[in-house]
Amino acid sequence: MFEKEGSDEKLNFDIKSVNHAVGLVVLFSVCTFIVFNVIYNVQETPYLDEVFHIPQAIRYCNGSFDEWDPKITTLPGLYIFSAGLLKPYGWVINRYLCTVYRLRGINLLCSIANLILFIGIRHKAVGSEGKFTFQVLWAPLNLALFPVLYFFTFLYYTDQISTLMVMIMYRLYLARKFNWSAFIGILSVMCRQTNIIWVAFCALEVGLETLETHLLKLKKQRDSRNFLENLRIVYL
Repeated sequence: MFEKEGSDEKLNFDIKSVNHAVGLVVLFSVCTFIVFNVIYNVQETPYLDEVFHIPQAIRYCNGSFDEWDPKITTLPGLYIFSAGLLKPYGWVINRYLCTVYRLRGINLLCSIANLILFIGIRHKAVGSEGKFTFQVLWAPLNLALFPVLYFFTFLYYTDQISTLMVMIMYRLYLARKFNWSAFIGILSVMCRQTNIIWVAFCALEVGLETLETHLLKLKKQRDSRNFLENLRIVYL
């Protein structure tokens, strides 16, 4: 076991079980990468709604932020993120990276990041005393492989990055970092408008907690005044 102080949360992990978690993430990443390449070799051109998403992302990569396909109904979070990630890296290595393969690859990275976040959130929720048990790891793996989500690992859609933003927002909320959580919540809405529901959920939770704290404070003040009044009556 090891512990680390000096942060908002106390880290207390069992090294052996951490290796299990790392092994699961590595296995998931390798298998998903293999499937990713197989699917790309079968379908190298834009598929389904990619015919709208990929050209729009390429426009953003080329700096044409004033061009917008009216058939797209989502906000431009995915395209901004893609251009912001691939364009600078392309400058560094002097290559054009906004291709179908690499744009899809962003969702591959998001899928892996989602699994890591699922594990972290599940670990915190079940309170496994620092151990990444089968119970902790199985549920996150099921979520990461959920067909409606996992399918879009291999295409350039908003599902994976949208889920990633919501998970980061929720993890920050659990860590009581409300300002950062709100900021990421705004970014999540930029990726998909319906995420406003999850932002509202976290905001409501914070509001209820604040209200409860305020009511408890008022109750203590009232109880304190009652005690002093009773004490005065006894001695007078």
